[in-house]
Amino acid sequence: MKFSCALETSSERIRLVNVISPLIKAGYQLVSQRQEASENGGNIIHVIARSLGSKTQADLIDDLSSIEGCTLFNLEIDEEGGSSTAPAKKTLDEKSVLSALVLITLK
Repeated sequence: MKFSCALETSSERIRLVNVISPLIKAGYQLVSQRQEASENGGNIIHVIARSLGSKTQADLIDDLSSIEGCTLFNLEIDEEGGSSTAPAKKTLDEKSVLSALVLITLK
């Protein structure tokens, strides 16, 4: 599964390395990443990556949400390996991500 996401850090001291290290440890291969200043005094981290194992959408949201000092506010999932020629894309906004987190927490 390939995905792109944007996370906002709570502090300017939380940098790109603080986001990509946990993703690599969780089993994701990074395709690209960039950092830009946020209006709220932190940073916006943009990441494109793919899972190396058999991660589910819930696993992905859980992994992204567990990154210390970051808030996930945009997630686009590109389901690879489908039978159609064009991969199915799922875009999750902040509300969808929060709803998914609530469902994971309740399980």
